[in-house]
Amino acid sequence: MSVCFMMTQQNRIITYVNNKCFRYSISSCIHVVLLFSFIHFVFYQAWKTRFEYHIRNLIRTIKSIIEIFLYFV
Repeated sequence: MSVCFMMTQQNRIITYVNNKCFRYSISSCIHVVLLFSFIHFVFYQAWKTRFEYHIRNLIRTIKSIIEIFLYFV
């Protein structure tokens, strides 16, 4: 698997993964980083407190979000 990052003049990042091209802007990268940091924070807080209880609630929440999404699709 080969991954290559290139920066264009319009402040867009082009990523080639196995010769498939993905174009996205800097703001979408920032959103992804913020999302991963939020998820990391949630899991860190869950680990610091009662891990199993928070993970069960998180899984239940993710299941309901997926069910709502599938209901509208």
